[in-house]
Amino acid sequence: MQSGPRFLTLDDLNTLVNLTPSNVPANQPSTMHEQYGAIGQTFDGRIFRFVAFPGTTTIQPGLLLVQPAAATNSTGLAISATQPSTTATGSGATGASALAAGSLSFNVTNGATAVTQDEFGFVQILVSAGGTYQLKLRGNTLAAASGTITLYLAEPLPPTITTLIAGTDTVNLVKNEYTSPILATTTLAPVVGVTYVSVPQTSTAAYAGWVQTRGQAYVQATSGTVGYPVAQDVATNAGFVANLGAGAAETQQTFGVFKTAAASSAATVFLTID
Repeated sequence: MQSGPRFLTLDDLNTLVNLTPSNVPANQPSTMHEQYGAIGQTFDGRIFRFVAFPGTTTIQPGLLLVQPAAATNSTGLAISATQPSTTATGSGATGASALAAGSLSFNVTNGATAVTQDEFGFVQILVSAGGTYQLKLRGNTLAAASGTITLYLAEPLPPTITTLIAGTDTVNLVKNEYTSPILATTTLAPVVGVTYVSVPQTSTAAYAGWVQTRGQAYVQATSGTVGYPVAQDVATNAGFVANLGAGAAETQQTFGVFKTAAASSAATVFLTID
């Protein structure tokens, strides 16, 4: 898996990763080919983030994606009594050792809402004996309500952590904003990025790819005035940008500046999301 910022070529930016391949190895813990949220940069300084695209219909280029709603029933989850029994998934631990320092995966019992694969970005651990930890995830398995979720850690359990106790210590799972960010006219800050290519999502085909977060971009716009702050259109067109205050309070998040006035429902902006 890529670690650290990546230099992006035009081929990278124009390539979509198929998240529903027919030949996934049995021991592959996640479909992603990059860490969701991974950062990349082009030679001219533009910055991009890797995301799993949402929905089942084509997403046009030049649209603003925003953070999805927080996952429900994903706090105070119990650590499962049954832990991974083999290292086939690359967990680095078996059985009870999955709850000890150095482990790269462990199981928790899901709440009342089914979860999707790689839905979460962080796990927060509340140790009953005292102390809290927040660790980055590289993915999670899907799970039905009250089912078992296997968490794959990008950061192993710390070397000084007390061995976790199933049924006593608990975890919170934090939504990954780069997993299925959405098009919306509801203020769901923070914004995530602007689509760069057309994404042909369908009910049977899902894709991941790069969205732009910094630098000059050409974005679909409801309104725009040169030199004005760029904000999300929260009144009319999902995925469009607008002048700050156009149908929204002045306290709305801004993430760039208009370089040209909006014309034909589009404008050149300088993004400052990252």
